[in-house]
This record gives sequence, structure tokens and C-alpha cells, in this order.
Amino acid sequence: MKLPSGNTTFLILGVAMMLSACAKTSQIASEENFKKALNAHFSKMKECSGVGTGVDDEGYVGVFHAEGRDWTAKDRERFEVLEKLGVLEVTRFQKSEKSTLNPGSTNAVDYVGYTFSAMGAQYVRPAELDAGNVQAGIPQLCYGTKQIVDVLNFTEPVAVSGVKASNVKFTYKLVDIAPWADSPSLKASANNTLEGSEDLVLTKNGWKHHLVVK
Repeated sequence: MKLPSGNTTFLILGVAMMLSACAKTSQIASEENFKKALNAHFSKMKECSGVGTGVDDEGYVGVFHAEGRDWTAKDRERFEVLEKLGVLEVTRFQKSEKSTLNPGSTNAVDYVGYTFSAMGAQYVRPAELDAGNVQAGIPQLCYGTKQIVDVLNFTEPVAVSGVKASNVKFTYKLVDIAPWADSPSLKASANNTLEGSEDLVLTKNGWKHHLVVK
């Protein structure tokens, strides 16, 4: 076996030392590292809103009586708005249900079911990203991304459940707003700086959002 030459050895050692130095630098509690960690998390998770309570066996994210307005009327109105925006599609179908007037007989009842359109499906956050979250199983329709403007302050890292954690307060703007989500409130978020706070934890690969560490 041919051993590496002296120059090659020094080069390898130099690269290893550089990588080690970068790893240590990324673990420092600093505005730069926190800003980077937060932006990485926000660009992946995005700002989203849950649609319905889950997908049923037929693939519908929402099902309502076609005629009349019952206690689900408010929920249905939101689905109708999303349909007009082009992110949902509606299908009419019938269900055979027991008659309340003639016991023993059934009636064909009209329903409407909503599914994501081809365009809307592009804005649904991958379900695996919500694993373990309270809203796991509820489709998340994404409309924009938080982008850090400044880190205002952060707490001194302390040990929490076996890891070092810090609460970071920051200002941000909403960017990359989806074309279908053109509303006054979202425009205000895009044009104004807002404040927020998140908990970050220290890992061997630097600071990460606390939801990443499970």
C-alpha cells in the first residue's frame, strides 16, 4: 500500500481541522447561527393552514350535504372559498341513508365532496413533516414562508431535557406568498415586519428548531 506523501498528509489534516472549526463555530449561540437555523426551518415547514380534519377513504378532505345549511355551514363556506381560489375541486355524489320518515326504507341523499386540485396539491406540505405534531393527519395548505429580518435577542442557552436550548426573539416578513393566497391580511404580512419567538436546541450539527429534535 502506498502511503500518502507529506504534503498530502498535511492537506488532509488541514481539511479535517477546517471542518472541525466550522462545526464548533456553528454551535456558538449567535445571531448569525440562530438566523440561519430559523430560516432553514421556515423554508422547509412554510406557513400553512389545516384543511378539514383529515382525508377520508374516498380521498375527500371535506364532505357536506349538498342542500341546506346545517351546523357545518361555517366550515363549508371556507371550502367554497378555497374552491373559488382554485385549490380545491368539488364533486357531487349520493349516499344511501336510512329514512327518518319511513323506518326500514332508505333515501338517496345528495352530498358534495372536496379534494385538492392539481394546483392546490402543489401547496400541500408533505405529511411526513407533520409527524408527531398535534395536527398530524390534517392536510396543511401552505401560503407563504417566514423570512427572518433581525434577531432581537435570545436567552442564555440552558440544559432542557438533556439538550441545550435557547429562546430566540426575532422580526420577520412573509415571503413567497402563493398566487392563490392574495388577501389583504397576507399582503400586510408581506409589507410589514412582524415579531415572533421560537425555541432552538443545540445538536452536533449546530442549532436546530426544537421540532426537529424529537
